[in-house]
Amino acid sequence: MPFRDHWRDVKTLHNDGIPIDATSNETAKLFDATLTQYVGWYNDKQFGGIKASLSRLLASDPNCVSSRILAAAIGLFSMSRPSALAHAQVVETLGDTATS
Repeated sequence: MPFRDHWRDVKTLHNDGIPIDATSNETAKLFDATLTQYVGWYNDKQFGGIKASLSRLLASDPNCVSSRILAAAIGLFSMSRPSALAHAQVVETLGDTATS
C-alpha cells in the first residue's frame, strides 16, 4: 500500500471538513501528516515518525488548539498507563486555560 507524499494546506483541510484553527500552511501540513500517520498506523520516514511529526507540529504554532487536541488524543489512545497520569498529561498538553 503506497503512503501519501503530499499534505493538505489550511484551505484544503477546511474544504475536506476539518476545521483546523491554524493560519499557517506549514502547521496545517504537519497536522495532516501527523493525523494521517496516526490513523494509518505507520511512521513516515520523511518526518521521522509520528513522535517527530507531533513535536514539529506543536512547535510550528504553539497556540493552535487543533494541534493540542490531536496531541492529547494521541497521548490518550497510544499508551497504557494509570488514568491519573493520562489525565495529568492531557491537562499539560492542552495547557492551563485558567492562565492563558
